[in-house]
Amino acid sequence: MHKLFSNLTENRSVQENRLVCIMATLLFVLAFLQPAVSYAVTVNINPSDAETGVVFNSNMTITFDEAVRHIDDSEVTDVNVDALIILKETDGSGSNIDFDATINEGKTVITINPTGNFSSEQIVYVAIGATVEDAYDNAIAGSNATFTVEDMLPPTVTFDPLDAATGVSAGTNITITFDEAVRNTDDSEVTDTDLDALITLTNTDAGGSDIVFDATINPGKTVITINPTDDFSSEQIVYVAIGATVEDTYNHAIADSSTTFTVEDISPPTVTFDPLDAETGVMFNSNITITFDEAVRNIDDSEVTGTDLDALITLTNTDAGGSDIGFDATINPGKTVITINPTDDFSSEQVVYVAIGATVEDAYNHAIADSNATFTVVEDTLPPTVTFDPLDAETGVVFNSNITITFDEAVRNIDDSEVTDTNVDALIILKETDGSGSNIDFDATINVGKTVITINPTSDFTSHQLVYVAIGATVEDAYDNALVAANATFYTTHTGMTVTGNGEEIVDGDTTPLTTDNTDFGIHVVSGAPTPISSPYPIPVMCY
Repeated sequence: MHKLFSNLTENRSVQENRLVCIMATLLFVLAFLQPAVSYAVTVNINPSDAETGVVFNSNMTITFDEAVRHIDDSEVTDVNVDALIILKETDGSGSNIDFDATINEGKTVITINPTGNFSSEQIVYVAIGATVEDAYDNAIAGSNATFTVEDMLPPTVTFDPLDAATGVSAGTNITITFDEAVRNTDDSEVTDTDLDALITLTNTDAGGSDIVFDATINPGKTVITINPTDDFSSEQIVYVAIGATVEDTYNHAIADSSTTFTVEDISPPTVTFDPLDAETGVMFNSNITITFDEAVRNIDDSEVTGTDLDALITLTNTDAGGSDIGFDATINPGKTVITINPTDDFSSEQVVYVAIGATVEDAYNHAIADSNATFTVVEDTLPPTVTFDPLDAETGVVFNSNITITFDEAVRNIDDSEVTDTNVDALIILKETDGSGSNIDFDATINVGKTVITINPTSDFTSHQLVYVAIGATVEDAYDNALVAANATFYTTHTGMTVTGNGEEIVDGDTTPLTTDNTDFGIHVVSGAPTPISSPYPIPVMCY
């Protein structure tokens, strides 16, 4: 400008000099009004914003295009640089991540070293505020970056149905879901045609028989669907597995994985009769059982109790239209076995019909089918058994005892007529000593059930009498099986004696204490041979 003014008078007209002067003045004014130029410091953060697949043990750097200092003009050092940095999980509101930071000698690069490694696919937020400036007081703008750490874990595997699941629908498909896309371990795409070789589907466990299936994978390569060719069977145990045969895009193969589940109960309880249908030779005194392969309840979901059973069970002669057979029924605590106890033994070669309707069900509302069995009782070829009381060879029988003859089944006369109190005496032999001895008079009766004959001797037996009692083959059971002739011989005891004294007496077998201490008793033998008698005193009393 000085040169411009110095040239005003040299070789210039007045007008030219005027024009140059005006231009110079304008340039001076413009130069005075223009502000000083300011240059911002550039900031570059590494890893960059939105970057993915960052190595888990990476450091971060913040690089400036010129040296920086604190905005109070003090030096940034390794000691104070940490306070300038923000390092958090996810975003600026996340949890702090511990770190140590340093700055290079040229004050252009801050290096941030996390105390620990990042976790798989962790999202990391790093920032620096407008807290440093260049040598011309140009502060940086606040800057930040958010990046994602590499995937370091294999895909997770989730089965549906879950392991140990029960009650699975018989028509269900099985899915294997991964938390990220998978590929074959040779890095090729997994396709539907690959899946049969990758999947195991068997009965019970890994060693079980194969279950035929078809499998597909979704376009996102995250879900395999296994479709069994046929529906599962009731309560079938199913094993499904996939080996370490697929991986994610970072070459992390899955672990061998499997699940075992149980299909729902889709069948009603099975019903098993004992005796079986069409069985023959069933014993007369048999009970009948109805067994279920699982617990049952009434079809209104209430518990089956003993009081319910009479209404649930049919027990008749020959067939469903036959006459009723009396019975009592019970059910076990596990509700799996009904026991039917007929009121009376069956008859020889009796045909018996037993049934239960669709009146009970399992816990899944599956009612049983109407079920029945017909069986035939064994032919009775055995005669009634005979039991005497007193027993044969018994001793010490009380002198005034009655005798009983007991049969294990009802008897009748061998002409099929009824044994009565009127005709029973003719069937009995009662003698002294043996079958050749003198007759002993008696009167006999028979009970209503025709199983017990009671013999009442007209007079008491004598002391130590040998008695013979017998019945011939004169009665039979309802199937014409005649009794085998039987007899018994027994001894009676003494007929008794009394010890008297001072108006009191001791009767044999009586242990009631006397009211007197007087031991001077008179002895009176009523009958019988000398014998010891019971006494409440320490010294036995003998009678002679």
